[in-house]
Amino acid sequence: SSRGRANDLLLSVFASAQLAYANQVFLEVQARNDWSSILPPENNHYFYPGASLSWIFTETFDIDWLNYGKIRGSWADVGRPGPVYYGNLDLKPERKREYEIGLEGAFLPGNRINLDFSYFHNNTYDQITELEVPEGSGLKKVRMNAGDIAQNGLEFSINTKPIVTKDFTWDLGLNLARYSTKVK
Repeated sequence: SSRGRANDLLLSVFASAQLAYANQVFLEVQARNDWSSILPPENNHYFYPGASLSWIFTETFDIDWLNYGKIRGSWADVGRPGPVYYGNLDLKPERKREYEIGLEGAFLPGNRINLDFSYFHNNTYDQITELEVPEGSGLKKVRMNAGDIAQNGLEFSINTKPIVTKDFTWDLGLNLARYSTKVK
């Protein structure tokens, strides 16, 4: 694909594959490589892969008290070229690496209780930041790779159907989340 504004060009190659085994285990892998005219020639391309794997374990094991159960995990690496007019010949693309694990379950007849739990961690590094420089340099500002931020999070949700009749259904849900961010 290509995308262009007045002063930049982004070319990309993307590939993905999905595999499934017995309607129980699912794997998806993907990869992308971008070439950006915004970055200096030495650093103008960046590769970023990703993968996810899930297992519906209630298709493998018969668990009387559990209607549906799934474990999932994913990992991805993403790149970004930053804004135009970089003014720094050593500038590299911004990067973000992230992984997540989770567990889902459904209980009682009609899946009246559904639970979902996730944990994630991501790290954004080589962030492109803008700094003012002395006017004698011929530039007002220069962009450089300086930022490094890590984030962790837990998310939990429960969705229920406490009342189900022929003419009425009451859905009740609760979401809880906790995030922490650290500037490294």
